[in-house]
Parts: sequence; structure tokens; C-alpha cells
Amino acid sequence: MVPILDYRTQFDNSDFVVIATPLADTTDTSEHSLVPGIGEAVGVETPFRVSVVLKGDVNVRSFTLYHYREASPAIMANGPFLVSFTPFGESGKPAHSYLMFLKWGVGGRFEPTGG
Repeated sequence: MVPILDYRTQFDNSDFVVIATPLADTTDTSEHSLVPGIGEAVGVETPFRVSVVLKGDVNVRSFTLYHYREASPAIMANGPFLVSFTPFGESGKPAHSYLMFLKWGVGGRFEPTGG
């Protein structure tokens, strides 16, 4: 079973908490990893524009989030959830903003706090 972290726990464990909007489509990296409950996953990066900083450097206006996508998507029960982003809606305007709990990862990249 995948643990669900409450907001306070995520906030306390984060280096950077923001409301942000994706700027462009996600791009694959050359990195591959085995993710428990998923299997093979591909590293991806998504650029974001910051709307407001709730914790961390208030001068950051944009950043790139490092996360994963399934190498071979499959339906599974009780597995982890891998996030995906759609930068533009039907009108060409940003589709959604996201409350994001992030931490510094390898190479100075932001990664989700929850894993």
C-alpha cells in the first residue's frame, strides 16, 4: 500500500513549497530506474512557472521538476501514482496550477517530497 502523507508532514519535509503552473510538455531524460510497485520508469523533466512561494526561496520564478513516468504503462491495484502534467488547455491557456511539496534532489533538481 502507498502511504498518504498529510499536508503538515509534506510541508515539514519539503525544501520548497509552491503553487506553480507547467510551462511546457514534459521531456524524457536518458535516465531509467526501477520504481517499487511500478517496474521500469523513465526520468522526465517538466518546467514550471511559480505563482507563489509558501516555503523556500521567494525569488525563484521558475524551476524544473524531475519525476518519473512508466516505461510501459499498465493498470495496477494499490501501486504508486506517478504524476503527469498538461501544460495547456483547449484555449491554449495554462490548464492547471498545482500545490507542490518539493525537495532538492541529486544535481540540484527539484523532486516531489512524497517520493
